[in-house]
Amino acid sequence: MGPSDGYPWDRLPQFSEFVVSAEVGIRKPASAIYELAAEKLGRAPADCVFVDDVEVNLVPARDLRMATVLHARAEDTLARLSRIYGRIYG
Repeated sequence: MGPSDGYPWDRLPQFSEFVVSAEVGIRKPASAIYELAAEKLGRAPADCVFVDDVEVNLVPARDLRMATVLHARAEDTLARLSRIYGRIYG
């Protein structure tokens, strides 16, 4: 079972951009990967939400003023995203 197995991807908005660490040569928690993701989206980091299941990976995103969600259970993550976006997910 991979890290994304069981994650409710089908209940979230479609993603238009992906940043793959192995392709860009930058790994979390280096802040450059968060900045690159925001740049690819054409957004300021403060206009982005970062979700991860490892707290240390959220710290640089917060430092860039991204909203962050610590993922533990799908229901909790979806509820938090619903509060952030003002739209119901799940």
